[in-house]
Amino acid sequence: MPSWCRPARSTPIVFRASAFHAAINYALYDFSYAALGPTSAFGPGPKGDDDEAAWLAMFPPYDIAYDVIELYFPLTLRLNRLGAYGKGLDDPALAPLLERYQARLEAIEAEIDRRNAHRFLPYTYGKPSLVTQSIHV
Repeated sequence: MPSWCRPARSTPIVFRASAFHAAINYALYDFSYAALGPTSAFGPGPKGDDDEAAWLAMFPPYDIAYDVIELYFPLTLRLNRLGAYGKGLDDPALAPLLERYQARLEAIEAEIDRRNAHRFLPYTYGKPSLVTQSIHV
């Protein structure tokens, strides 16, 4: 086996390009209310005794708020799924390994669903069915 293909070296790369990326990337749109976006501070920060007008002064104008939302929308696109490789990995020698991998992903998803059932705000960004194979947007 080539040295670049050893699990000890490739696992962090696969994790970074799939699950880690999904956890950050796909949450951006869901939690990117324009007034909270990193590109949208438009007034002085809160001082502790602010009234409604002071808070509203920090929000961006509508056209800029729309641009922020429009910027994040493409980040919601998922073009593939972790573990679903189609004809790309149809080598019979890989079939048992791929089946074990997919079974492990299903077990991880079931555990995430079990934990999310008791959460006020379920965290879904790590569910294997919602994680893409790589960074593609």
